[in-house]
Amino acid sequence: NINFAQCLAKDLACHNIRVNTICPGMIQTPLNRGVWQAWNDQQPPDLQRSYEDWGAEKVSKVVPLGRWQKPEDIADMALFLSSVRANNVTGQTINVDGGFVMHW
Repeated sequence: NINFAQCLAKDLACHNIRVNTICPGMIQTPLNRGVWQAWNDQQPPDLQRSYEDWGAEKVSKVVPLGRWQKPEDIADMALFLSSVRANNVTGQTINVDGGFVMHW
């Protein structure tokens, strides 16, 4: 998908059309909560935890900024990329993930 977006960006640049890719990280949503709850319900009672406790521990271990991403974080990036402030940004892949996939 990323390579496809880069090809589109190259092909459409002559028409002043910008194409970028947003890669979200761990997003706290009702769907995420439902998946976790189904998993948690299968655990022995002494291992069951609240969604908030589990999420806080998981995110603090794997996300350098130590917090969930929210749907609004992704929307804010999309808004920026569609604005005139990003009129010279095309063919880019933007990770909105709190640093989860940093290469260091």
